[in-house]
Amino acid sequence: MPRKELYKVLMAMEEYPNFIPFIRAARILEKNGPETLAEISVGLGNIGFVYKCRVTETPYDEINIVDVAGPFRFLRAKLTFEDAGTGRTKVGYDFESKFNIGANLETMII
Repeated sequence: MPRKELYKVLMAMEEYPNFIPFIRAARILEKNGPETLAEISVGLGNIGFVYKCRVTETPYDEINIVDVAGPFRFLRAKLTFEDAGTGRTKVGYDFESKFNIGANLETMII
């Protein structure tokens, strides 16, 4: 898929439930230039949680995600995009997270 097209798909966060397993809902809470505040609901069966993240974009080159509220001690993700030949894109993906062990597990049962 061409770089710009793939980038646009990944920035259409409200569509995530349509193609990313375990994401139940995603909504944009605020958009200010290259920064977006989003709320993501994740789950499987009766277990799930909601978190808020700040997404900072460098259009067509990079997407950075950090948690701002939810059950994580921290969550960081970085996606990078490079042209990889005719109509193809190489995507780099770095992800690191850690749940807050002190989180109330009862809040994770939906």
